[in-house]
Amino acid sequence: MQIRLLGAVDIQADSGSRDLSGLRRKAILAVLALRPGEFFTVDRIVNVVWGDGPPRSVVNTLQHHIAYLRRMLGNPDAIRWKPSGYVLQTYSDITDVMMARRLVDEAKRESAPRAAELLSAALDLWHGDALGDLGGWDYFAREAQQLEEFRLSTIETLLEVRLQLGEHADLVPELELLMPAHPFRERLRASHVLALYRAGRQNDALSSYRQMRHLLNDELGIDPGPALRALEGSILRQDAVLDVQVRSAAISEATTTADPARDTDTDASAREDMSRPVADTAVRLRHPPA
Repeated sequence: MQIRLLGAVDIQADSGSRDLSGLRRKAILAVLALRPGEFFTVDRIVNVVWGDGPPRSVVNTLQHHIAYLRRMLGNPDAIRWKPSGYVLQTYSDITDVMMARRLVDEAKRESAPRAAELLSAALDLWHGDALGDLGGWDYFAREAQQLEEFRLSTIETLLEVRLQLGEHADLVPELELLMPAHPFRERLRASHVLALYRAGRQNDALSSYRQMRHLLNDELGIDPGPALRALEGSILRQDAVLDVQVRSAAISEATTTADPARDTDTDASAREDMSRPVADTAVRLRHPPA
């Protein structure tokens, strides 16, 4: 049994998907499932799901909805009552979000070929826009934006692993489809620059870097981050460290093209619309059909 949040909210059982009736029931389940093991007071759940004007009968209504969700989960103890609130019992992969994060964490400790498999498996868990049927709530819109950032970051990591595996020729067109939807993401641009360089297109690689520099200067008034600038310098020197090296080291030990201290990609002033679809099935850039 698994609660799915990386798309429309539902419950996946051995027999197939169990659709939940009622958006408020989905919202209650999502509140608890986004943070399994965390205690939520009744007031906190009501505030998220009903807002400032709940009906007088809201506590009884919530109790009925919780009973329905327990039946759908097939376990009366799945959602436990504690004085004044509820908690979703946690166990391994109770939600697809937990499973995706576990797969990404495992990839950090694996060789590049195995890491690529794990990252691809994590991305395959998306079956649409995260929390896609709860967009009418500001609370879930914020949560969905964070999950979309996680998805994009996972895609970026997969692209970097594939560069380690020598797939630069395939990645050039894939990145050129992806970058326009997310123009400020420096990890994507760095992968594009490096893929072009490894494909024997040094001038095009430097041109891609200059395009990013002009975009950041013109739109945000900032320069590329240290990692991207260092990559340009290595290309100008034709540094041997940029040559393809298929490594057995875990991806966490690989030289990253991102600057983790830089928040250009996620700063609210720079972030483009993360809800736009991204195109390319080779790296799971397009959501599977809901």
